[in-house]
Parts: sequence; C-alpha cells; structure tokens
Amino acid sequence: MVSFFVREGDQIVAERLAVSPWAPNRLSGKGVCGLLARDLEPHCPEGFVPARLTVDLYSPVENAAFDICSAIVNASLSQNGQVRFPRFLGGL
Repeated sequence: MVSFFVREGDQIVAERLAVSPWAPNRLSGKGVCGLLARDLEPHCPEGFVPARLTVDLYSPVENAAFDICSAIVNASLSQNGQVRFPRFLGGL
C-alpha cells in the first residue's frame, strides 16, 4: 500500500512520497495538506462531506517525527445573516 505517512507509536513519520523534492529535510505541501484533511474528518457531523480545504503553510514543515492534534474552535454556516447549520458544535 502506498502512503505518505506511517504511524510509529504516538508519532507520525514521513514516507518517501511526503518528502519535498527540493529539500530532503522538508515535507511537501501536498502530503501535509492531506494529513491535515484526514485529521479533520472525525470532526465532521454525520452527512457532512467537506468539498474544499485551504491551508496556509507559513513556514516549511521539517522532515522529522511529529504528532497532530486538531480541534474545532468555531464553525457554522450562515446565509443572509441567518445561521443555517449550527450543529458543528453540538448546537448553539
């Protein structure tokens, strides 16, 4: 099976596909974005399928073992000033 990352204990380690083609000590953006997207999936309510994800990488990600943690800080969907889908946080 082809993968960008593997889990070693509590840490995530990059496979060859996740390493930047320009610098072996850095990770490529596509691998990092894919890992972030996967980590966000458990936070989605049932029936919600994200269609787009935007990630700003303000600095390079080093090619070293790491862990990942995500949490929803604030999320809702509103149209014309009315909240249509507040259940992201269990209701408002």
